Amino acid sequence: MDLASTITEIVSKILGEVIKPKLKPSDIDGVKINEYLQCNIKYETESKFGRVGKAINAVGHVKLIYVHSAKSPWAQGYKYSLDIVDEESLVVLFLYPIPRSQEDLHNTIVCFPVLPLNSDVWDNRYPIEYIKEFESGKVNSCRKFDEISQNTLEITVASDNIDGKKYQSSLDEFVKECIRNIK
Repeated sequence: MDLASTITEIVSKILGEVIKPKLKPSDIDGVKINEYLQCNIKYETESKFGRVGKAINAVGHVKLIYVHSAKSPWAQGYKYSLDIVDEESLVVLFLYPIPRSQEDLHNTIVCFPVLPLNSDVWDNRYPIEYIKEFESGKVNSCRKFDEISQNTLEITVASDNIDGKKYQSSLDEFVKECIRNIK
Protein backbone atom coordinates (compact mmCIF):
# COMPACT_ATOMS: atom_id res chain seq x y z
CA MET A 1 0.00 0.00 0.00
CA ASP A 2 1.49 3.34 -0.97
CA LEU A 3 1.33 6.61 0.94
CA ALA A 4 -1.44 8.11 -1.25
CA SER A 5 -3.69 5.07 -0.69
CA THR A 6 -3.06 5.17 3.06
CA ILE A 7 -3.91 8.87 3.25
CA THR A 8 -7.05 8.38 1.12
CA GLU A 9 -8.21 5.55 3.39
CA ILE A 10 -7.61 7.58 6.57
CA VAL A 11 -9.39 10.66 5.18
CA SER A 12 -12.38 8.60 4.02
CA LYS A 13 -12.71 6.94 7.44
CA ILE A 14 -12.55 10.31 9.22
CA LEU A 15 -15.09 11.89 6.86
CA GLY A 16 -17.31 8.83 7.19
CA GLU A 17 -17.38 9.25 10.96
CA VAL A 18 -17.95 13.01 10.76
CA ILE A 19 -20.96 12.80 8.43
CA LYS A 20 -22.25 9.43 9.65
CA PRO A 21 -25.77 9.74 11.12
CA LYS A 22 -26.26 8.93 14.80
CA LEU A 23 -29.18 7.56 16.82
CA LYS A 24 -29.97 9.92 19.68
CA PRO A 25 -32.68 9.85 22.35
CA SER A 26 -35.26 12.63 22.06
CA ASP A 27 -38.61 12.26 23.87
CA ILE A 28 -40.11 10.07 26.57
CA ASP A 29 -43.85 9.39 26.41
CA GLY A 30 -46.58 7.20 27.80
CA VAL A 31 -49.27 5.36 25.88
CA LYS A 32 -52.35 3.92 27.60
CA ILE A 33 -53.00 0.35 26.49
CA ASN A 34 -55.92 -1.42 28.17
CA GLU A 35 -55.17 -1.46 31.92
CA TYR A 36 -51.52 -0.35 31.82
CA LEU A 37 -49.26 2.48 30.70
CA GLN A 38 -46.52 1.74 28.18
CA CYS A 39 -43.48 4.03 28.63
CA ASN A 40 -41.32 4.64 25.55
CA ILE A 41 -38.22 6.58 24.62
CA LYS A 42 -38.04 7.98 21.11
CA TYR A 43 -34.78 7.75 19.15
CA GLU A 44 -34.06 9.92 16.13
CA THR A 45 -31.55 9.48 13.36
CA GLU A 46 -29.47 12.63 13.69
CA SER A 47 -27.78 13.54 10.44
CA LYS A 48 -25.37 16.23 9.39
CA PHE A 49 -25.22 18.20 6.16
CA GLY A 50 -28.88 17.41 5.28
CA ARG A 51 -28.18 13.71 4.90
CA VAL A 52 -31.07 11.38 5.78
CA GLY A 53 -30.07 8.49 8.00
CA LYS A 54 -31.44 4.98 8.00
CA ALA A 55 -30.54 2.80 10.97
CA ILE A 56 -30.37 -0.78 9.72
CA ASN A 57 -31.30 -3.53 12.20
CA ALA A 58 -31.58 -1.13 15.12
CA VAL A 59 -31.81 -2.85 18.49
CA GLY A 60 -32.41 -1.52 21.99
CA HIS A 61 -31.25 -2.72 25.38
CA VAL A 62 -32.81 -1.70 28.70
CA LYS A 63 -30.94 -2.13 31.97
CA LEU A 64 -32.13 -1.28 35.46
CA ILE A 65 -29.02 -1.65 37.60
CA TYR A 66 -29.20 -4.70 39.93
CA VAL A 67 -32.70 -5.62 38.69
CA HIS A 68 -33.13 -6.18 34.93
CA SER A 69 -31.09 -6.31 31.72
CA ALA A 70 -32.51 -7.37 28.34
CA LYS A 71 -33.24 -6.40 24.76
CA SER A 72 -36.40 -4.37 24.36
CA PRO A 73 -38.88 -4.19 21.47
CA TRP A 74 -39.61 -1.20 19.24
CA ALA A 75 -43.15 0.20 19.56
CA GLN A 76 -43.84 -0.30 15.84
CA GLY A 77 -44.87 -3.93 15.53
CA TYR A 78 -43.10 -4.82 18.81
CA LYS A 79 -40.12 -6.15 16.86
CA TYR A 80 -36.72 -6.51 18.49
CA SER A 81 -34.83 -5.46 15.35
CA LEU A 82 -36.07 -2.72 13.06
CA ASP A 83 -34.85 -0.48 10.25
CA ILE A 84 -35.45 3.13 11.30
CA VAL A 85 -35.74 6.18 9.06
CA ASP A 86 -36.13 9.43 10.98
CA GLU A 87 -37.48 8.23 14.37
CA GLU A 88 -38.98 5.34 16.32
CA SER A 89 -39.90 4.62 19.94
CA LEU A 90 -38.35 1.88 22.05
CA VAL A 91 -40.62 0.23 24.62
CA VAL A 92 -38.88 0.56 27.99
CA LEU A 93 -41.42 -0.54 30.62
CA PHE A 94 -45.05 -0.84 31.65
CA LEU A 95 -46.84 0.61 34.68
CA TYR A 96 -49.87 -0.97 36.33
CA PRO A 97 -52.31 0.37 37.33
CA ILE A 98 -52.11 3.54 35.25
CA PRO A 99 -51.03 6.26 37.71
CA ARG A 100 -53.38 9.22 38.02
CA SER A 101 -50.43 11.55 38.70
CA GLN A 102 -46.69 11.58 39.31
CA GLU A 103 -47.36 11.38 43.05
CA ASP A 104 -49.64 8.32 42.65
CA LEU A 105 -46.90 5.71 42.26
CA HIS A 106 -46.95 3.99 45.66
CA ASN A 107 -48.90 0.89 44.60
CA THR A 108 -47.60 0.86 41.03
CA ILE A 109 -46.05 -2.25 39.51
CA VAL A 110 -43.25 -1.81 36.95
CA CYS A 111 -42.82 -4.54 34.31
CA PHE A 112 -40.10 -4.83 31.68
CA PRO A 113 -40.67 -6.59 28.36
CA VAL A 114 -38.73 -9.84 28.00
CA LEU A 115 -37.92 -11.48 24.66
CA PRO A 116 -40.29 -14.45 24.26
CA LEU A 117 -38.92 -17.87 23.39
CA ASN A 118 -39.08 -18.84 19.70
CA SER A 119 -40.14 -15.38 18.52
CA ASP A 120 -38.57 -12.10 17.47
CA VAL A 121 -41.82 -10.18 18.06
CA TRP A 122 -43.27 -9.18 21.41
CA ASP A 123 -47.01 -9.39 22.12
CA ASN A 124 -48.50 -6.38 23.93
CA ARG A 125 -50.86 -8.69 25.85
CA TYR A 126 -47.90 -9.97 27.89
CA PRO A 127 -47.91 -7.22 30.58
CA ILE A 128 -51.26 -8.41 31.93
CA GLU A 129 -49.89 -11.97 32.20
CA TYR A 130 -46.71 -10.69 33.89
CA ILE A 131 -48.75 -8.64 36.38
CA LYS A 132 -51.03 -11.58 37.28
CA GLU A 133 -47.98 -13.83 37.78
CA PHE A 134 -46.24 -11.18 39.92
CA GLU A 135 -49.33 -10.61 42.06
CA SER A 136 -49.57 -14.38 42.66
CA GLY A 137 -45.99 -14.42 43.97
CA LYS A 138 -44.08 -15.62 40.91
CA VAL A 139 -40.73 -13.93 40.29
CA ASN A 140 -40.58 -12.34 36.82
CA SER A 141 -39.71 -9.02 35.18
CA CYS A 142 -42.09 -7.02 37.42
CA ARG A 143 -41.27 -5.16 40.62
CA LYS A 144 -42.99 -2.70 42.95
CA PHE A 145 -42.05 0.84 41.92
CA ASP A 146 -41.21 1.96 45.47
CA GLU A 147 -38.59 -0.78 45.81
CA ILE A 148 -36.63 0.18 42.67
CA SER A 149 -37.46 3.85 41.98
CA GLN A 150 -33.95 5.13 42.77
CA ASN A 151 -32.12 2.50 40.69
CA THR A 152 -30.29 3.75 37.61
CA LEU A 153 -31.95 3.10 34.26
CA GLU A 154 -29.67 2.73 31.22
CA ILE A 155 -31.05 2.52 27.68
CA THR A 156 -28.70 1.79 24.79
CA VAL A 157 -29.59 1.74 21.10
CA ALA A 158 -27.38 0.95 18.13
CA SER A 159 -27.66 -0.47 14.63
CA ASP A 160 -25.50 -2.18 12.04
CA ASN A 161 -24.54 1.11 10.43
CA ILE A 162 -25.23 3.90 12.93
CA ASP A 163 -23.74 4.49 16.36
CA GLY A 164 -26.19 4.93 19.18
CA LYS A 165 -26.19 7.02 22.31
CA LYS A 166 -26.86 5.81 25.82
CA TYR A 167 -29.63 7.39 27.88
CA GLN A 168 -29.28 7.26 31.65
CA SER A 169 -31.45 8.47 34.54
CA SER A 170 -33.06 7.21 37.71
CA LEU A 171 -36.14 5.06 37.19
CA ASP A 172 -38.09 7.68 39.17
CA GLU A 173 -37.15 10.48 36.74
CA PHE A 174 -37.95 8.36 33.67
CA VAL A 175 -41.36 7.24 34.98
CA LYS A 176 -42.36 10.78 35.97
CA GLU A 177 -41.44 12.05 32.49
CA CYS A 178 -43.50 9.21 30.97
CA ILE A 179 -46.52 10.21 33.07
CA ARG A 180 -46.07 13.91 32.17
CA ASN A 181 -46.22 12.99 28.48
CA ILE A 182 -49.15 10.56 28.28
CA LYS A 183 -50.67 10.59 24.80
